[in-house]
Amino acid sequence: MPESTTECLIDYVADKYGIAIYRFPIDESLFEVGVRTRLETFISMLKRKQKSEKVSRH
Repeated sequence: MPESTTECLIDYVADKYGIAIYRFPIDESLFEVGVRTRLETFISMLKRKQKSEKVSRH
């Protein structure tokens, strides 16, 4: 499947099931530190979202 088609499908499924996704380009110019930083930031955002959802339920 072309990338644009799969991207739309992934977005649809993620929205339907409330799944957080994070895309970032991978190429030779990315260093491990940059990838690590992006992943750490994404994980922090997920934790904050989870914490705020727990608070709003109570």
